[in-house]
Amino acid sequence: MSAFKFVLYHCEKALYALKIDDDCFVNMPLLLNFLKNYLSVYGTDNLFLCNDMTGSPVIRDVHSQWYVSEMDLSDEFYPSYCSGWYAILSPDVIFRLYESTQKLKYLSIDDALIYGIAAQKCNLTHTDFSRYTLAYRSLDLLFNGTYDSLPLLFGSPNMSPEQIKNCLLFFRSRPVAASLRGALDT
Repeated sequence: MSAFKFVLYHCEKALYALKIDDDCFVNMPLLLNFLKNYLSVYGTDNLFLCNDMTGSPVIRDVHSQWYVSEMDLSDEFYPSYCSGWYAILSPDVIFRLYESTQKLKYLSIDDALIYGIAAQKCNLTHTDFSRYTLAYRSLDLLFNGTYDSLPLLFGSPNMSPEQIKNCLLFFRSRPVAASLRGALDT
């Protein structure tokens, strides 16, 4: 939430914000082309792109790091939410998520709280953007040519510095696509 607060208070001219974990690769040239060529140069409202998590059960095992008690959340499943390793958001979405989260009881599963419960409370829906990520696929599939034609924006979560470096070198040697064909088509 502190990053959202920073954007709201100090980045009033920002058209878009990228929230990304520090252990994930970003294909910045392609991301910039997507923002420039597909989205409006004046910004857009209701932009909420991420890796969708639908049907995730609330973990009740007290030995799990993702344990949530029934007292904290009585539902069996989380509402559809974004895995928090990346999200592309417009400022209005950031404001609505920030405002909504301030009114909610703390939940240790912050991705589900912010991108699921808070989003649901303020009637926000996200667009699954996982087809432009390696997500949980093997990086070897990228390097051996299996995904060579895939317009890839993001690596996978929990990448090692060596894996991030390999992705950087891999994409540095290839031409940058002008856009993501059909990026937001459903």
